[in-house]
Amino acid sequence: MPTDFRSNFNQNTDIIYGIGDWISRYICYYYYRGRDQARKTKDFANKNKSLNRDERKFATDQKNKQFHAINQYNQPIDGSTFSLDSGVIDSKGLKAFGQGGGEKQNYIDFLETESVYSPGSMAGRVTDLLDKLRKSDINLDPNDEAAVLDAARDMAIRRSSKIGIKYVVRFGKVHYVLDEVNMDVVLDKTTIKNSSDYTKVPIVTSELRYLFRNWNYFKDMGKVLFYKKFQTVSPPWDVGTVPELRKWARYAVHRVTKSRTPSVVMPWEHGFDKAVQGLDLDKGGDAKSLRAIIAAFHAMPHYMVNRQGESEKIVFGTVDD
Repeated sequence: MPTDFRSNFNQNTDIIYGIGDWISRYICYYYYRGRDQARKTKDFANKNKSLNRDERKFATDQKNKQFHAINQYNQPIDGSTFSLDSGVIDSKGLKAFGQGGGEKQNYIDFLETESVYSPGSMAGRVTDLLDKLRKSDINLDPNDEAAVLDAARDMAIRRSSKIGIKYVVRFGKVHYVLDEVNMDVVLDKTTIKNSSDYTKVPIVTSELRYLFRNWNYFKDMGKVLFYKKFQTVSPPWDVGTVPELRKWARYAVHRVTKSRTPSVVMPWEHGFDKAVQGLDLDKGGDAKSLRAIIAAFHAMPHYMVNRQGESEKIVFGTVDD
């Protein structure tokens, strides 16, 4: 049964994820207690009615004061985080939040220990990192120093936003807003032009694909909730259209294939193989059979279907931006 965002959100511990404008709308919805509350709720949910200046300022102030969005935790990832010399990116470490940083500083300390998600993971030759960097700027010129550093910063924020989910559920909940998220963009990793005029893979795409890959870790915690119009909804891979479910199922097959050890079938792979058997995922499968594949994928150990190679150290997830 759907539950309301206001009743679920704890302003002291929880984080809101999703498209920036909708995070602001959910913040306004949570705090607004005027006599015209019903009318304002409709306004906040109406994508064609923009927040007014006071509402936008209020939402921004609350984000900065209460750290309601992961972007606020990522503030130390800025223009000083990286340097570039002779085609090599170097991470210079993150600034501290300073005295009173509390949980925010704890997050930065945590982030810097995560070898595949920390800003340090972006260190290396630009030519080796180019495919990753171009997810942040598809037209990136590797010889444009400023553009390379901007792409490195964006990629560091992208990685931090994913591992931030793991961090937040230690003490609070993640409320993922799906309003106006185009699931075809997520599933096809389509690039879009953002407000800074970069053509890039949206960070929302990376976050949702990360959650899908690691759902066997998160699903039973009850600490990652999805929303539309301020009400909880099922995860997108549970209730999508048949074409969407087919794409999620294909992604599951891709992850299992990528992580498998040649000539060895692990015990947890039998159920997945049975669910996939006989289906042509390019065009076949009804909703029931596709959901069975997705469910079988989410029954497998998340740390096994996220491996990048047999010899690689198993960590929480892998960098599949």
